[in-house]
Amino acid sequence: MTNSARRPIPHINHTVALAQAATAVTNAKDGAGTILHLCANPMDVHQVRDSLQGVADLFEDPSFFFEGESPTSAELTAVNSLILLATLLREHLLAGNTI
Repeated sequence: MTNSARRPIPHINHTVALAQAATAVTNAKDGAGTILHLCANPMDVHQVRDSLQGVADLFEDPSFFFEGESPTSAELTAVNSLILLATLLREHLLAGNTI
């Protein structure tokens, strides 16, 4: 055993609403029914924040669209993704998962 410094492992406070929001993010689909990978680990509040910022950045380019989708459909997919991630972040914050 070494005496190296280790950072503490954050404790995630689980709630029913958090689990439901994480499931919704994990099961997110676009208009064509293709699964979207919005966040690698929806139980990691840091990754949720990063993913939320990434989706928000999509709105900077109005000509951006997902492959195979019309611009209107793509914007709707981006809005729905933003809502799912924002809801997940809200549930993390309400549960006290801020680190």
